[in-house]
Amino acid sequence: MGSRNFLPLFFASTAFFSLLFWVHISEASAFGNVYAACASLIDPMGSGSWIR
Repeated sequence: MGSRNFLPLFFASTAFFSLLFWVHISEASAFGNVYAACASLIDPMGSGSWIR
C-alpha cells in the first residue's frame, strides 16, 4: 500500500477522531443540548439506561 493510498485514510481517520473528541469536549455546550434532545426522543421515559 503506497503513501498515495495512505494519506486519504490518515486524514479521514484524523478527522473522525477529532470529531469524536470535539463531541466529547462539547457535551455541556449547545451540541450537548441537541444530543440530550435526541436522547429524550429516543428514550421518552427519560431513564437514560441505554446511554450508560
